[in-house]
Amino acid sequence: MSLQIHCQVDLQEDLVNLTTKGKLSTEIYRVILSGLQPYTQYEPRVRCMAVSSLAGWSKWSNLVVRTQEDAPAGALDVWRRIDDDDDDKRIVTLYWKTSSLFRANGNISHYHIKFLPLEGTPVEREISGSEVNSSRLSIGRQAYAVSVTAHNKAGGSLPAELRIPAKNGNDAEQIVVERTYGKDGEMYLSWQQERGAHGYVVEWCAAPRSPHCDLQWKKYNSSVQSDVIRSHVFRPGVRYDFRIYGSMADGEHLLEKKEGYTEELVSSVKPNVKITSIEPRSMFLDWSPYPTDETQEGFIIGYNVYVTETKEKDCNLEKTAERTQLGDFRVCRFYIGDPHKMHIRINGLKPNGKYEVAVVAITGGGETSAEFSKAHTPSDKQRYSP
Repeated sequence: MSLQIHCQVDLQEDLVNLTTKGKLSTEIYRVILSGLQPYTQYEPRVRCMAVSSLAGWSKWSNLVVRTQEDAPAGALDVWRRIDDDDDDKRIVTLYWKTSSLFRANGNISHYHIKFLPLEGTPVEREISGSEVNSSRLSIGRQAYAVSVTAHNKAGGSLPAELRIPAKNGNDAEQIVVERTYGKDGEMYLSWQQERGAHGYVVEWCAAPRSPHCDLQWKKYNSSVQSDVIRSHVFRPGVRYDFRIYGSMADGEHLLEKKEGYTEELVSSVKPNVKITSIEPRSMFLDWSPYPTDETQEGFIIGYNVYVTETKEKDCNLEKTAERTQLGDFRVCRFYIGDPHKMHIRINGLKPNGKYEVAVVAITGGGETSAEFSKAHTPSDKQRYSP
């Protein structure tokens, strides 16, 4: 006796109705669902009722199924870092990540890498493991074409390709580093349009103070000349270096260098001030050496030098640019706008006078706290060098 049934299949709120021809009670009813994604887990529900019966629907039967693997779709996003080894050799580190168009469609088992020199024998290697995302290789001065494909049991992805230009000297040393500024955990970047470029690449280290760097990159088409870089790993007081490349026919060429902070902080290092000489009416201060490099929490834009008389807690210099209140002191302030100038001669002092002086470093985050040093000028008949 055959039984004609009407069934409903519920697949992630997509309800499919179907009626099947009658079969013997010992036979199996089958339905094919199309349009599913490869290597994806689904939890369909099925219920049925006999067309000739008034008993109504059966209970929902719950299933858990996973579709089979398929070859990866799309291509990886590939980038490289090139370091000089010697005059004739370069160390290339390849990096790759999934792009917005890439879909694994299964468990990635390995990556296939091919280095193809314009002249010579191709170099091929396989890198096992889905968690691997980089590979190092020593190459020569000539140009190379590189491709990376991801593989699972069902096949390989489209090749992700890039070109490495021939080595023609070290142009990077001739590029002047420019400052850029961030806000609210973001970095704003802009660059000049390069004739012949069909795209641009911006790279930076997510952990610039770590030896591992954690290289990041972002690619753009030729119509884009600016962007706001966002990352959850950006930290206040950390200087980030950005390198901007133009994508040419033979590969990527470095065009610009930028450096900046998402937020500048007050320098944690205070100037170490020394009074190197004192005369009856002047003194010479020196706070060299003082770091202005990437170890600072902000760009050093200059220094404020504060001078006050110890007894009166006031400043009565004959010639001074500005007088201001600093805590309990009324001080004279001298601003030095050159961060590389680390000395000053203060004139207009009184012979046999007692003074206190301080030097603070200024960044976009503010200035360091003032630590005063005592100084006693000699009389006109004396000379003193501490």
